[in-house]
Amino acid sequence: MTINNTVFLSHLLCPYKAGLLLGSQSRPPTEFQMTIDNIAHRYKSFAQEALSRAYPNGASSRSPEGVPSGLVNRPSVILDTSIQNGNCEFHFDALKQSARIDSQGTPLYEPVLFHHGDTVPVPKQLLLAFGGYVLGQAQGWYPSTGIIIYGPQGSLRSISLTPKYPKVKLILATLTAIATKDQQLPLLLNSNCSTCEFQPRCLAEAKVQDNLTLLSRMTEKTVKQYARKGIFTTTQLSYTFHPRRQSRRAKACGRPHSFALQALAIRERKVYVLAPPVLPSAETRIFVDM
Repeated sequence: MTINNTVFLSHLLCPYKAGLLLGSQSRPPTEFQMTIDNIAHRYKSFAQEALSRAYPNGASSRSPEGVPSGLVNRPSVILDTSIQNGNCEFHFDALKQSARIDSQGTPLYEPVLFHHGDTVPVPKQLLLAFGGYVLGQAQGWYPSTGIIIYGPQGSLRSISLTPKYPKVKLILATLTAIATKDQQLPLLLNSNCSTCEFQPRCLAEAKVQDNLTLLSRMTEKTVKQYARKGIFTTTQLSYTFHPRRQSRRAKACGRPHSFALQALAIRERKVYVLAPPVLPSAETRIFVDM
């Protein structure tokens, strides 16, 4: 399967989802996803106007059939175009001419993406770098910067792409290995599951595996730490809990979250209280009442 915008961005948020997409798995989008897509669609025309205001002297051209046909006249700005190179395909919200030209005097381009959010998150910056990488393969020159138009004001932000290309190459190598079945990613539930169309499928699979990420607040880093100890399931983890008496010299009145106790509570279907709650003093209660 082709590595496109959706697959690349999915890998940044949940590598397991990217593997499902590369395996031609599909499910109807969630209501949340449809809402976000609708917002992005409405924001597109606004961002295009912002791009026109930023470059008023540039000639714009739409290229629905892709860059090769759209670059015949070399317009200053190309809207809604795609480039496919090998197993990679990227859809650009726009391409803008850069100050660079090739050896034949032909203008070269930089990638432009639209983002309706108030800030530009790191995944969007890496997605732009992926676009710059695909564009560089097509035109023989990798743009050093790209532009993201974002926010309610249609602000333009220049993103440095050169430092991000090495990470893009690593991600593409991982996705290629997944697509060719040379690498299989473990299932890790995360905060993005609540808005993902694959949540029912992954949750059912996680229960069959007795996956550690069924425990709330469990991270990939912690999963790897337990794996080094030979612990791979919540049932195994539940047998590692041993209550310890808290030292009187401990400065903090609270205790760190215990995944082992959480797993034990799930296995035995009981509610455990690790320590009695600390009630405020009488002076504190009086102050609050006042």
